[in-house]
Amino acid sequence: MPIKTVARQYGVPHNTLRDRVKGRVDPETTMTGSGQLLTLEEEAKLVEHI
Repeated sequence: MPIKTVARQYGVPHNTLRDRVKGRVDPETTMTGSGQLLTLEEEAKLVEHI
């Protein structure tokens, strides 16, 4: 199945899907979502407080 067809079917940008298929993007090092909001120290203080 062509990459553009699959991308349209699943709502994924075709450039993103093409890069994944061609191995240009390492899925193990790709981060999804927002970054960490609290540092480990802040998180520990919050846990201790709760």
